[in-house]
Parts: sequence; structure tokens; C-alpha cells
Amino acid sequence: MTDAGVRGRVGKGGSAHGSGAGSLLMGAGAPKRGTRNLTVDVVRLGAARRVPVRGFRASARRILDLLDLGPAELSVALVGDREIRGLNARFRSRDEPTDVLSFPSDHRLPSGRRLIGDVVISVERAEEQARRRRQSLDDELEALLVHGILHDLGYDHERSPEDERRMQAMERRIRTALKSGSAEGVRRTGP
Repeated sequence: MTDAGVRGRVGKGGSAHGSGAGSLLMGAGAPKRGTRNLTVDVVRLGAARRVPVRGFRASARRILDLLDLGPAELSVALVGDREIRGLNARFRSRDEPTDVLSFPSDHRLPSGRRLIGDVVISVERAEEQARRRRQSLDDELEALLVHGILHDLGYDHERSPEDERRMQAMERRIRTALKSGSAEGVRRTGP
């Protein structure tokens, strides 16, 4: 994995990949704890227009719920390689497409709702990686979403080997909880 979350709203980024099982687009149905206090805005551009938003949004809310963040808001952009390449060049000086970029915010609204940040995912990269790993696009999108959210929360696997192990362990715990349909939150370690 290569990735470096940069601080600031729409001004930092990272790339990541992951693997595992689950059903992101179908919105794997586990008991929901506090998803009514979680807002996930999803936009689709270019090649990503074919990804259904409803199930994707539900899965993103489920991930946030598992992390027990309280009232929170996340923005996700599903894009093509052209769009993510432009962002990667602008914010990371890497003129190439990547799979996921993270733009942490961590601001609070007057209402107390936490603005987590933005996650930008290239659906074209996700499709290629899913084929290479012999898994579904749903699984790959879920892995990239988990990875991006963790970067928004301050996890960074490029900082040190210990931080990499901590982030990978969190990714596994979240993916396992999603796959099992667990209603239990995932105890966060690290940031």
C-alpha cells in the first residue's frame, strides 16, 4: 500500500488498496446502532456513474457506525482514473491515477456533528484491482472505503512499520465486523 493522508479539506490525499469479503454495494445488513446520526454524501463522476449509490451509502454509514464516532458526516466521491489522476497530481505531486485519496477534516459543526473528511475512490482502479485479486468490485470498493476513512481519522501506514501494522489491524477488524454482520463497535487503536 502506498498512501499519505494530507491535512486539510480538499487538499490532501493518499492511495490505498485492500482485500476481503463483504457486500458493499448491496449494503450488508447487520443491526444498525446509530446510523441515523451519520450523514454520508456520495457523488459519482465519469466512469463511476454505474455504481449504485444507495447501497454504497448504507455501507459507508455502517463503517462509521462500527467506529462509534457519534454524529458524523463523510463525503465520498466515486470517480474515474482521469479525475483521480488530476487530484493526485495536484495534491500529492504524483501525475498518475491511484485507487483512493483521503482528505481529512475533523472539524465540528455548531451542532456538534463531526466532519470526518472526504474519500475519493477511482472505480476504474477498483475494478482492475478486484480482477487481479479475484474478488468482487463490491469487496474492493469496501476495502478502499475502509482504508480511506481510516486515513481521514489519522491512521497512516507510511509513517512507520508500527503505524502500518496498527492500520492494517483496524482494516481487518472493520472488514471482519462487516462480513459477520456484527452490531458491536470496533475498538479503535491509534489516532
